[in-house]
Amino acid sequence: MRIPARRECYHIMYRMKMMDHIVVHSIQVCRVAMFLANSLEADINPDLVQAAALLHDITKTRSIETREDHARTGKQLLMDLDYPEVGNIVGQHVLLDEYFASDSPTEADVVNYADKRVVHDKVATRRDME
Repeated sequence: MRIPARRECYHIMYRMKMMDHIVVHSIQVCRVAMFLANSLEADINPDLVQAAALLHDITKTRSIETREDHARTGKQLLMDLDYPEVGNIVGQHVLLDEYFASDSPTEADVVNYADKRVVHDKVATRRDME
């Protein structure tokens, strides 16, 4: 399984010219996702979570202009870069392919949930989400 290290994720973000506020959001999503990945008693690959969380909005900057589905195009971009497992998670960060697919959370579950908990660059409390 090929997973880009944090440094490579930042290089990809730079090459895709992500807007600063989207980069900040992605870093915060990564913080939340890594906290969850390290706290859960589940078979979760932290390197996969880290890369997918950092890159979950990789095509969002251009989607603002093109109106493309950034989850779909982000997945395709990462597939083209030969990171299919990361791409699969990025493709599910808005809507999971399957909810409650297993008894324990998956990397896709963690990234999807972390993205929902981060509003712009702040971690939303339960009250904020109501």
